[in-house]
Amino acid sequence: MTIRVVDVGQGDGMIILSPTGKAIVVDAGDRGRDAPMAAQLTEDGVTSVDLAVMTHPHADHIGGMQKTLERFPAKIFLDPGFDYGSGIYTRLLEHLEAAGTKIVIARRGRTIDIGGGAKLRILAPDEPLLGGTRSDANSNSVILRLEYGTTSMLLTGDAEAPTERRLLADPDTIAADILKVAHHGSEHSTLDAFLTAVHPSLAVISCGLHNKFGHPAPPTLDRLERAGIDVLRTDLNGTITLVSDGTRWSVQVAEGDTSALRIASGEPLRPRPPPGRSRPRPEDLADDARGDTASEGSPTATGGTAPPVDAGTEGKRDINTATAAELREVEGVGPAKATAIVVYREEHGPFQTIHELTRVQGIGAKTAARIAERFAVFPAPDEAPYEEMR
Repeated sequence: MTIRVVDVGQGDGMIILSPTGKAIVVDAGDRGRDAPMAAQLTEDGVTSVDLAVMTHPHADHIGGMQKTLERFPAKIFLDPGFDYGSGIYTRLLEHLEAAGTKIVIARRGRTIDIGGGAKLRILAPDEPLLGGTRSDANSNSVILRLEYGTTSMLLTGDAEAPTERRLLADPDTIAADILKVAHHGSEHSTLDAFLTAVHPSLAVISCGLHNKFGHPAPPTLDRLERAGIDVLRTDLNGTITLVSDGTRWSVQVAEGDTSALRIASGEPLRPRPPPGRSRPRPEDLADDARGDTASEGSPTATGGTAPPVDAGTEGKRDINTATAAELREVEGVGPAKATAIVVYREEHGPFQTIHELTRVQGIGAKTAARIAERFAVFPAPDEAPYEEMR
């Protein structure tokens, strides 16, 4: 499977070639930037597109889409279903209708088989659509998890902090080897907590050289550096090519050296927590009004020990396999605490006792006791079979 992050200047344009030769276009750059997309598709021997994806209707993502699809007609067009009245978007929809292209609205939960075992899982947008954000068009971007064998890549459009917070409700679904950094690396995306949940080895940023927006923003680059994530950028490296055989990645760039990248080592990647601070900060996530007070988690507030907790397993779920979404169902556990529990488990291994929950940042004895009413530590099986995400 080959992914091209095409250098379209200040914008996004990607090409995915599945193991069976299907061609997928994800965005196509701004107006007048269709030439790099067309040149790359031609070089790859593509004459028509099996699936075209519009992550959101801003010009720097779809300005070159109509001309691209005029030369390389698409069978199916994936649309975020966000009402947006721009002329570029309206003309694109008119072209698709005239060309007989099937338009499908993207919603979380759908999986698209692109051949040879490769899949695109739609993680966003979800109903109800986000509203009242800094940019609702950005916040309702189509988010895709590209999977092939044991390798994966997360494609984020121009998603912003509200989108990332919503995705963090189920962090198990967003872990990936490679992250296409949202919104060209702007300061409005790529929260620390989001990076912790994804914990990629490589981040790819699509942006234009010396662009007027100052992308990528220094705070975003700082967060990526603190997390120990390698970074490639189209403004510095040109078109970036990522190839997966289902177990390993290889990477090529038009400019620069990739030999020092962890992902180019030739070794199969394994999930690993990034160095440094790895738990979500409260300011990175929505406030949880039902959570523990700051004093509850302190030894003086609880007498130094957690209250007795039933360690039985009858009628309970295994805390070591619980998803963030399942944990959030417990009173007093919001997005931040659910994510912190999952991250702690990934960093330190399975919980040995239910009392160990109180070691998680933000989890006090009262919340641990509530969780213990529904979850317990189960005996580890002799062998845990790998199960594909469904």
